[in-house]
Order: sequence, then structure tokens, then C-alpha cells
Amino acid sequence: MPTFLNRETTKDVRKYYYKRNFDLYLNQDTKDDDLSHSGYSGYSSHQPKIYVGSNVGIDNPHHILSDWNRRFRTCLRRYRRLLPTANLKDRIEANLNLMHLSQDFIHAATTYGKIIISEVHLPNKEKNIKPVSLGGIIGGQKYIVHNILFKFAMDYHGLFGNDYAAAKVAGNELRGLMSYFNCGVEELNVPLMCLVDYRGFRLIAMSLFPVDDSTLIYGSCDAGRSMVSKVSEFNDIMQKVAERINLKSHDCRVTKPKKIMVPNDENSILFTKPFGLTSNGSSNDMAYDHSIYDQVIAPDVTEYFEETEFLHSPADLEGHQGKDGRFYLLDFSRVLPPEKMDPRFKNSHLSRVLRPEFVRNHYKPLCPDAFSGFVKNTPHEEEHKQEIEEATLYIKEVIIPEAAKELTKLMQDAKVLGDLYRFRITEAVHSYGINCRHLGFVRKHVTNWEFKKIVLIEIIARAIKNNLRFRLREKVKQLKLPLEEPYIRLVADYLNMVFGNTKQSDDYWDIHLKQDIMFNWEDVLNEEEQQETFHLKLRNEDGELDNGFLEAVLERVRRMMGMTLSTLRNTDFNLDTPFDDTDIENIGLRVKHMNIISHAQGYFYHVKGLANRVENPEAATQFYQAAIEKYQEALDSDPNNKEILLSMALTWILIIEEGQQQVENAQFSRDDPKVQKAEEYSLRAIQAEPQYDSFSAFRYAQFLERCGRLDCAEDFYLMALEADPHNAGCLYGYGMLLSSKGFHDEAEQFFLQASKNTVGLSHWPDYYH
Repeated sequence: MPTFLNRETTKDVRKYYYKRNFDLYLNQDTKDDDLSHSGYSGYSSHQPKIYVGSNVGIDNPHHILSDWNRRFRTCLRRYRRLLPTANLKDRIEANLNLMHLSQDFIHAATTYGKIIISEVHLPNKEKNIKPVSLGGIIGGQKYIVHNILFKFAMDYHGLFGNDYAAAKVAGNELRGLMSYFNCGVEELNVPLMCLVDYRGFRLIAMSLFPVDDSTLIYGSCDAGRSMVSKVSEFNDIMQKVAERINLKSHDCRVTKPKKIMVPNDENSILFTKPFGLTSNGSSNDMAYDHSIYDQVIAPDVTEYFEETEFLHSPADLEGHQGKDGRFYLLDFSRVLPPEKMDPRFKNSHLSRVLRPEFVRNHYKPLCPDAFSGFVKNTPHEEEHKQEIEEATLYIKEVIIPEAAKELTKLMQDAKVLGDLYRFRITEAVHSYGINCRHLGFVRKHVTNWEFKKIVLIEIIARAIKNNLRFRLREKVKQLKLPLEEPYIRLVADYLNMVFGNTKQSDDYWDIHLKQDIMFNWEDVLNEEEQQETFHLKLRNEDGELDNGFLEAVLERVRRMMGMTLSTLRNTDFNLDTPFDDTDIENIGLRVKHMNIISHAQGYFYHVKGLANRVENPEAATQFYQAAIEKYQEALDSDPNNKEILLSMALTWILIIEEGQQQVENAQFSRDDPKVQKAEEYSLRAIQAEPQYDSFSAFRYAQFLERCGRLDCAEDFYLMALEADPHNAGCLYGYGMLLSSKGFHDEAEQFFLQASKNTVGLSHWPDYYH
């Protein structure tokens, strides 16, 4: 247990905590939901619960179904206003509404996204879904289908160096959006967004907003040629959110031309030298700053002048006051500050950004526009760069060595449980604020060979995935037709080259893959491993291929690609060609989306488990396991999310309870691996924020009490009451603990206080759900 959580409890301390007064509930806005009079039904206690693929009734008009912005806003309001003490019915309704919305959006995005990707190289006149003209050149072709905007993440003009880096920028867009979304500021609206990875391409899908160039009130929509921050209320909100994310407010340079020479070619775009691009409409392009546009040939500007604008975000994040009067945010790819520039990668400050977990916990705010033209020649330009360089060095010299020690302990625990090859290395390193591109440094600081191999598996799998995606893109470019068999053949051939027991395969590992991982993951191999005598494709002492190692690599590739392999395939990698066409059931489609979606899906399975726990315990356990998979999916992108961590802990507790006859009185053994999992996620939930919250501490106190660790449980009961002295469940639970320890008079006072804090509530809080 962390030292700061240990405290000695006395009678006087207990009296002090329970006598303190704070309001139990925040003032709630009782305004009707946006869709309450628009045919939006959702679930309610007085209408039949018929699910037809959406939480919108089948008689609702099409414009209601595809108004993603309104539906998302309504679902989100209900979801966010749930208190920890909300009853089970309200929680189910809020999560189901959100889950059904996400199902609809993801289904639409993947259905149309697959068509768009399959036809990417066809002439426009032959495409089933035709691109639209929204201005801008950087985002490439754009498509709008059923109020969803699709944009390719491709390096159309060589600004990033390759399509892989462009895909990373798209990932930064989703991660930046989540950084603002996770702040929970109701006044700020963000779009529904997901990334569709299919046949080597990445497509951004996002819901449309009621905005255009005339609604811009903050930031820049033309690569810095103009910049605004003209609504004080919005500026104050952005400053508050910047403090939560830990972004540094800064001056941004604006260059305003007095005269522009525009070419007559109708296909050309307006340019301004030395900067660049106009938006010509609400293109919502991923943002690229002035200095980059110097690389694109542009007409001359005869005169221009400079001024600065003080912003609390990246300059190219757009703030709009929509036509409905609400505040909206767009263009999130530059929200997170960059790492120190790496000369090996073109314009690396666009694709290689810091993790939000690191930024949020760093000891000083960092500038998201460092190294960009937006801050060029501003008073603090060098200071911004220096702070980023110091932060990057701090990650490599302090964070990674410390994290490697903790990872070693976690992998040792996984080994004891027999789950070493299933250890979730990405979630673990992300929780420390470490990007996966630094796994080479992590491996360098892990001393145990078996655990070094686990890190190597992740690195090799990522290199294989990137190579396979490149080959798929080239095949799409070659065929230009939406076929299936050629791609399955390509995947089977590539997997045979990688995993087959042939000299060609050995050469591919020892030459191509070794060079690949050494370039992209610094310090991944030590001097001995860099030599020709070290074979990257590991073998056992008998000279046979290490089947466990190769199976782990394949499984990781399969998951990252979304690939489906036959359960009947040959698992012996000592064959020359272990794969044939029938082994590849699906080459894969993968969707990355907002973690709140996975969380809602996980809660749905959680509730299904509760519904089956009495009559069908086996089915209940299967639902709990499905919930854990969804929670893990959410934690991959946001590993320090308190709500998701707490949900994981509670689900593990339910799994522990299954099979125990008296659930309410079941005692937990610390030797049980499931109990260890529940404790791990409970503590991570408590430590996820600098200031602990009452509910997480209370839940952990209950858990400790059921483990027989009464003194520790008392510590956490008191922590929970310090954060919220009106937590009725905690008051009652602490009273029960005091009574069990013989402090009956004190226990009675806590029972009385608990009773007072349930007056007026329509239910006793569902603390065990």
C-alpha cells in the first residue's frame, strides 16, 4: 500500500471526520433533454424494451436517427449526471442509451468506411460514394454519408514522410479529442469519432456539427493566417480545461497578408507565403502549421504584417459557437505537446507527441505548439522548446527506468498466474505515460531475459503489422477493385514468409525485421543481439523454433489487425508453410473509438452477468469476462481512467463471488489471483487522481474488510468520509466495522448519520451493483 495512504485512526479522528459538513449533491440542471420532444424514446419503465439495433424507436424519422450530435449530447448528459449512488435502473438506462448510439455510429462508419477504402483508387465517376469538395488539400479526399464526415489519414503531400506517420497523426486526433472529453466540461461539445483501419488504410469518421467558417470564435481554421479568441466566456472555459490537461497557454503568431496573388487554375488552393493554406469552408482538416507550408510551392505575397494571439490550446484547434448557440471543438491532432524533434523522422513534432498520462502529471505545463511556426519569433519560443526537451529527457532517464522495475514485478505476477504471454504490455506502459515507440528503452532497463522477451514480442508484432498494412495498401493501389481473394492470398503468403520454417523467413527476421525494429525502437537490442550471430526468430535449446514465442507474436498481430484465423489451423511453426488460404477467415477490420463506448459496452455485460448470477452462474461468469475484455479495451487508450478502473475492480469481485455459497458474507483470500486483480484495479482507481474520491476509497474499504484486513479497511473508510462525510453507504459500512471491533457506541453514531443522509432518497444506494 502506498505510504501516503497509511494513517493511524483514533476515536478523536473518527469524531472529527463524521461531524464535518459538506453538501451531498451538486445542484442539477433540470432542463429537458434535447430529444425528449423529438421522437427520441430510449428506454423507460413504462414502455416495452424492444431493441432493433438502436435505442431510437423504429417509427422515428431518418433525420433523428442520423443526428449524431444531438443524440450524443443527450446520452452524454444523462450518463455524466449519474452520481455514484445512482440506482441500478438509472445506470442501466444511461449506459444502454450510450451503447446503442455507439453501435449505430460504428456500424455506419465501418459499413461506409469499407466501401470508401475499397474504392480509394477508382476514378471518382466510378465510385459508389463520391468525394465532396470542402476546401483544403492536406486532408485529401473527404466524404459525407449520413451526417458522418470521412477523411483519409494519408501523406498526400509528403509532409510526414509516409502514410504510417499520417496514421499516427489521426491517432493523435482521437487522443486529443479524448483529452478534452475526459475533462467532463458540459459546455464543450466534441464530435463522435472513430478510426477505421481496413486493408492497410486508416479513415477518420466523425459526426458533423452545425458550424462553418462564420461560427469560428477561437483558434485558427486557415493554418494561422488568421486567429481569433473573441468570446470571453469561451476563453475562460478553455483556460480551465488547459489547466486540467496541463497545457501551457502561450502567444501564437499570426501573419495577415495585405495582398495575395491567386492562380487561375480551378484545382489550385489559395496560398500565403511564408505560411500557407486557407480552409475555403469548414474542412476540419488535421492541422498543420505555417513552417510546414514553406515546403509546398505557393504564389508570392507582396506584403504581410504580424501580430500575436494568446491561446490556451494549440493554435489550430477550432472553437465554434454553433448555429444552435452551443460551443463546439474541432481539430484535435495537435492538442498533446510534441516530443523533442527527432531528425530521423520528417516533421516529427506532428506525429510523435507525448502521452496524455505524462502531460497531465508532469510538474509543469507544456506548450502544444512547441517547434511549430505558430510560436516562431514569439517571446517564449526557446523556452517552449527547452521545456519539451527536458520533458523528453525526463521520460527516458527517470520515468522509463522506474517503470521498468514496476513492469518486472507485474510480469512476475503474470508468470505466477500462468498469464505471462497474455500480459498487456501496452496498457502497462501507457499507464506510466510512456509511448510504445519507447519500448526499446523499456526493454533495455528490464534485466530478466524472459521478461525482455515479452517486450520484444510486442515490438516485433508491431513491426510485422506495419509491414503487412503497407503491403495491403500497395495491393489496393495495384488492383483498384473491391475484391477479397487477392488480399487473403497476400496475407497467407506474408504470414508464411514470417512464420514458416524456411531460410527466406530466417533472412527476413535477421535482416529486414532486425533493421526495422532497431530504427524505429531505439536501444531495443544490445550490442550482442545486434550481431549477425543473434537470430531474432528465437529457437529453443534443441534448435527448434520457439512455438510459444511465435504464437504470442502471431496473436498480437492478429489482434492489432482485427484478423480472424481458423480455429482448425495448424499451430506447428516448424512447417515451411503453416498457413493456407482457408486459415484466413477474415483479413481484418479494426475500429478505434472513444473509451466511453467500450466502458458502456462493458457495463452492459456486467449487468447481464448480474441478471444471470442466481439461475445461471456459469453464464454470469462469461458475461463478467466479456465485461473485463471491454474494460481492458477502454484502458488501452486511457489506462488511468478512474471510472473504468473501478468498474474493472467491481467486476473482478463479482467473479470472485461466483461459486461461493453465501455471497454477502464471502471472505476473500489474498492468495487468490482474482483477489489480487481486484486489489490491483482498486488501488489504481484510487491513485488515478491527485485527490482521492469518496466512492473509490469506500469501495476499497469494503474489499479490504472482506479480505479480513480490518485495520487497513478502517483507514480507507476514514479517507472516504474525509472526502465526503455524507456518503451514506460508507457511514453505514464504517459503523458495521466499528461494531465488529467492539466500538458499539461510536458505531451507533455512524448508523444515525447514515440514516439522516438517506432521508429524501428514493432508494438505498445500489452499492453492490
